[in-house]
Amino acid sequence: MQLVKEEWSWANVRDNIYALYDDSFTDAELEIIATMYEADAINTITKKMPQVTNRADEIAQDNVKSILPEIKALTKSMAEKVKSMRAAK
Repeated sequence: MQLVKEEWSWANVRDNIYALYDDSFTDAELEIIATMYEADAINTITKKMPQVTNRADEIAQDNVKSILPEIKALTKSMAEKVKSMRAAK
């Protein structure tokens, strides 16, 4: 999980997020988004978002754990396929 947190840190995703917003929103839409964050209701949302995000991460981890045996089996199968392909060269 620490690796995921580091990879998804603002420093690592910032440039991609800027590019995403640049590609997705007009200047007028960005002004609306900025205005939205100035509203009082956003304070409640931003206070709750860390807990919501943490819980979402826990849910994602649980989901990955439930399919981990399948991921391991697929990875093993892929590794065996690659080995056989290399041997055939």
